[in-house]
Amino acid sequence: MLDPTGTIISWNEGAERIKGYAEEEIVGEHFSTFYTEDDIINNVPDRNLETAAEEGRIEDEGWRVRKDGSTFWANVTITAIRDDEGALKGFTKVTRDMTDQREYKQQLEEQAERLERQRDELEEELDDIFERIDDAFYALDDEFQFEYVNEHAETYLGKSAGELLGRKPWEVFDVDESDLLFEKFKTAMATQEPMSFEQDSDPLGIWAMVRVYPSESGLSVYFRDITDRKKREEELQRTHELLERAEQIADVGGWEIDTDTREVFWTEHLFEILEIPYGEEPSLDEALTVYHEEDRPIIENAIEEALDSGTSFDVELRFQTPSGKVRWLHVNGNPDVEDGEVLLRGAVQDITERKKRERELRESNERLEQFAYAASHDLKEPLRMISSYLQLIKDQYTDELDETGEEFFEFAMDGAERMREMIDGLLEYSRIETEGDPFEPVDLNAVLKNVLTDLQFQIEESNAEITAENLPTVEGDASQLRQLFQNLLENAIEYSGDEPPRVHVSATKTGDEWVLRVTDEGIGISPENQDHIFEVFQRLHSQDEYAGTGIGLALCKRIVERHEGKIWVDSEPDEGATFSLSLPIPDAAE
Repeated sequence: MLDPTGTIISWNEGAERIKGYAEEEIVGEHFSTFYTEDDIINNVPDRNLETAAEEGRIEDEGWRVRKDGSTFWANVTITAIRDDEGALKGFTKVTRDMTDQREYKQQLEEQAERLERQRDELEEELDDIFERIDDAFYALDDEFQFEYVNEHAETYLGKSAGELLGRKPWEVFDVDESDLLFEKFKTAMATQEPMSFEQDSDPLGIWAMVRVYPSESGLSVYFRDITDRKKREEELQRTHELLERAEQIADVGGWEIDTDTREVFWTEHLFEILEIPYGEEPSLDEALTVYHEEDRPIIENAIEEALDSGTSFDVELRFQTPSGKVRWLHVNGNPDVEDGEVLLRGAVQDITERKKRERELRESNERLEQFAYAASHDLKEPLRMISSYLQLIKDQYTDELDETGEEFFEFAMDGAERMREMIDGLLEYSRIETEGDPFEPVDLNAVLKNVLTDLQFQIEESNAEITAENLPTVEGDASQLRQLFQNLLENAIEYSGDEPPRVHVSATKTGDEWVLRVTDEGIGISPENQDHIFEVFQRLHSQDEYAGTGIGLALCKRIVERHEGKIWVDSEPDEGATFSLSLPIPDAAE
């Protein structure tokens, strides 16, 4: 909500999610905060308010700016609010993030332009060929002997007219009289009906367009080389097959609705996805019946809103095949205007397997957490009893214990403490997915700064030197990313060997992801152990050498995987280690 001057007076969770500002950060600021510098210079925000005030409503699209400085393509509707007297009270402002839809539309337009250019180029090439090549011609008498051959025919046949006249074609080319070409000649002569056909001529080594005109005295045969055209057609056919194959591999089908006639068009693969026999497309009302009755209102409302307001949509919903199977679809739609006609077109993808994996992963995580919670609860009770009795032994019999007894007692207390740490670590490991915070923009520089503050005592005690380059902002769970960095830096300090720890944190952009690296100069890891260190309770050293539960790196892996990334290590014994992890770039993820 805006007041009459454009100052923000209310802010919902959707606005915070799209633009990155918390309510307390943005309420009271002018809504031009979200416009680009060019729009502000061109007075776009004020013009939009003026238009909304005069006409009651304005809708436009353009680039808008988030809190972190990144931009997104927005569909914005500003509606004036007036009291009963007609006085302007303010405005409602609705913003939709259309970045994905815009990119998808641009990709479709670019693909259509490429195919259209290819078609035009091929047509131009074929026209050029046809303009430059005159037909070859020869005449056969009623005994199928050459009686006339023009120069073009001599060139193609590779023989002069003198070598051809009086001879039959199959004698000249040393082929069987039953060859398909000559069978056609005989048919034309017998029926006295002209015929036209394309022939792959092995003797001539070309594809030929052949036209045969019979008469009682013989045949007039015209032919021209269409090899280039056939190659282009085959190339186009291969391109078409590749596009169809790509559609099938991606398991994506296309659809289109003519908003005037309400007619529906489906690509062939969409029939396959819906398990409906290929044929005539259903009407719009019939097409909507393929969706699960509980989800049908979702797609109906999305289509109606798209047709009424020109709003794109992106939904996930179930449908039921004719055989009764229930599957999941990802459906998006984008309104478009062509030659004055409004079209709604989009794509459909079967995401049943993805939904199945998501459900199985969710159930697995729930079972893991239930197990970990039960195990931790069941184990902590006897563990507390052991610790209590050990403490009682120390309190009541400490004077009676000799040096060996004291040592045994310390072993028991240390074992109990390690068991408690392992139980807590297992529970923490199980809750990475189920109790994580929602993703939001996270400045990794701030995360690293906080971690270094927490580790200040270890850093000073070990005389560690930790350096870092400028780190990016990513989409993620800030508390889990903090835990990730803390585990990696603690390991780098712990396994530094005899020399003071030297650790460097860096980041590089690779394609559509950030690769973060934590590099140390410590004791290193042998190649055969590098895959095992990310498993739960996998330790490479005894407790006497290095303390720990064996859960830290497993936690790191689980955190990174929750953020749709990967983690790995490059190392050699006594040559330090580099732990690398990839995280999606926020813009690429959108």
